[in-house]
Amino acid sequence: MRHLQRAGRSFDPGLHTLSLRRAAFKTLRRHRVEGDCYIGHEIVDEAQNPPFPLMGGTGISVLRAPILTRDCQTNGVWHAAFRFNLSEIRGRWAAGRLSVLTMELTFEETPYLSSLDGITGKREFMINLWRPPTFDFSQHAPTETCWPRLARPTVDWSRTGIVVPNDVLLEAGQIGTFPLLHQIGDMLRYPENDGLGFLILGHNEEMHFNDAECVSKIDNVTLNVTYHVH
Repeated sequence: MRHLQRAGRSFDPGLHTLSLRRAAFKTLRRHRVEGDCYIGHEIVDEAQNPPFPLMGGTGISVLRAPILTRDCQTNGVWHAAFRFNLSEIRGRWAAGRLSVLTMELTFEETPYLSSLDGITGKREFMINLWRPPTFDFSQHAPTETCWPRLARPTVDWSRTGIVVPNDVLLEAGQIGTFPLLHQIGDMLRYPENDGLGFLILGHNEEMHFNDAECVSKIDNVTLNVTYHVH
């Protein structure tokens, strides 16, 4: 299946655009449980079975009750992993017939706050909310984004569901957009990097006891390329 979106032939001389959909994707996750916990494992369940096909962010459930000698914390981290197939333009680029002018990663992000329902005991996902770094769980604020970061994994993630080592490339910028032009050389020069792809991370992964919480559902991940054929 060809992923080219074009008017006319894409490799005729002149200016062209190419929109690549993700060739593969997966949600990677990890979790941590600390303290005296006999409830509050819902984030662990979400880490093992992510509620969305592709998501990135940090979730926290904290219960502190010193009088009852309770001190429990469950944390979850999710990485949205995906990769693209650049073979359609790599050969012509290597032959010097093609110059890449712009490369931009775009995606749709829906931020959620993961919250424990005190009546049902189940976790709910409330759209467009963010919990500030405070122990006052009643404080929620609307948000358009969880301010995710973009990273490159340093190992293959295709055969694991657990988060992998990575190098952060870009901090959060314009909502739903990461410019990648300065990475294009490595992406085209080394085909093995296609398999590594990219990760969308949460705003941080420090897992502090009073850390902020925000989880994003990620949709419509696309690599948009503008190039000139000589």
